[in-house]
Amino acid sequence: MKKTILLLVLLCSASAFAQYPRWYMQFQLGYGHDLNTQQPGLTNWISTSIDDNGDYSETQEYYSYANGPKLTFSMGAEVARGIAIEGQLMYSYGIADQIDQTNFFSDLKATTGGQYVGFSPMVRLQNEIRNWEETYVYLRVGPLFSMNSTYLLSEYAGSESRYKLETDWSFDVGAQGSLGLMFPVSRYTHFTVEGQFVYLMSKPSHAEYTEYEEWGEDRLGDLTTRQRERVYQRTVDYNNTNDDEPMEMVEIQSPFSHFALNLGLRFEL
Repeated sequence: MKKTILLLVLLCSASAFAQYPRWYMQFQLGYGHDLNTQQPGLTNWISTSIDDNGDYSETQEYYSYANGPKLTFSMGAEVARGIAIEGQLMYSYGIADQIDQTNFFSDLKATTGGQYVGFSPMVRLQNEIRNWEETYVYLRVGPLFSMNSTYLLSEYAGSESRYKLETDWSFDVGAQGSLGLMFPVSRYTHFTVEGQFVYLMSKPSHAEYTEYEEWGEDRLGDLTTRQRERVYQRTVDYNNTNDDEPMEMVEIQSPFSHFALNLGLRFEL
């Protein structure tokens, strides 16, 4: 009798483990909302302005939210009931428009953007919702390794003034987590809806900052030749302490720390 019971237990265990691993892949398209109110490329950007008397002054410029699309691809294996190990590749891009009220010209308009590509190994936990056949709630969390870059373009209305900032691609480490639902579409396909939180912080070693200014005719009478013809290019170092140059802090923050809503499909392999 004992041998029979032991044999049945072993057979049931073998049958259960024979179901695993269950491989799957998941494609998602999402939209990310920046969690920092400052622009992607510059944090507390201290810049110089020239007033009508030719005097320099410093301003701190703050920018609006950077929002943008993101793509993710995941592949993993369910190794036990409700437990899976997966890897995720993602690409995210963000853009923000801003009006700077601190500048002595109040009509400064700026466009900023940033992008990153990342890889995340994750643990996924899921459970079928009671009375909802083949409908699951899931949670996945893990570290995130990424490469980030950002840029800045700005212009004045009326006259024209261009600023361009591009940072080198920088390596960064962070974390992410997602909470979602899976709804059955067919026997091997589920539609997914999830909210995703990503936290990243990066400080590139240096950035290329270029300023081009061509003042419109409506401004020429009020400005000196020096003010009209400033065209220069320089490298900005994050640790710059030169008093002759204002410190541009090229700390990338958005769209790399953000909340996103993702929609997609999961396929059982």
